[in-house]
Amino acid sequence: PNNNFYHAYYDDRNINDSFYQILLLNTKYIAGFKSKNKCDALHLAMIKKRNRFNGFFKFLNYVLFNKKNKKDIYDVINKITIEAENEIEATIDGEKIISKKYEIEVLKNYLEIISR
Repeated sequence: PNNNFYHAYYDDRNINDSFYQILLLNTKYIAGFKSKNKCDALHLAMIKKRNRFNGFFKFLNYVLFNKKNKKDIYDVINKITIEAENEIEATIDGEKIISKKYEIEVLKNYLEIISR
């Protein structure tokens, strides 16, 4: 597939560019390995032209070993808004969503769990 053109903004950054994949991770473990993520932020990787398989491994290298490709964008963020010219498919926690705009934010201590 072709790259999609996105407008993304977070913190003080505005990005207008084409990307093949945009990946966000908020977990302490990925593929059975402990990541450097503290679970109170999102690891962001905006992958330029590649295939999905290669893009995922670029993301793993970033999260697990902090290796970055100069052509891609990597950052640790708390909130991001991503807009596309056309509707795009996203998978969020296993659920497929189709939209032109996504707003994602880490809400610390938002969910209260009561158990017996």
